[in-house]
Amino acid sequence: MLADDGTAPDEASRVEVTFVEAAPGQTVVSVVHDRFEGHGSGAEGMRRAVADDDGWAKALQLYATTIS
Repeated sequence: MLADDGTAPDEASRVEVTFVEAAPGQTVVSVVHDRFEGHGSGAEGMRRAVADDDGWAKALQLYATTIS
């Protein structure tokens, strides 16, 4: 699935999310966020933002809470 927020592909980073059943009723969610260089001078800021406690960790925690 591709999400399109209007950003040109060569100016965007890439997020890959996979869901794998670990056991009945249990799913492992893996997030890989790369290609930050597409953000140009904002690349390091984006990398820090998603690595921060309010970045992917919080997003995944909210997701887990929502689907539980």
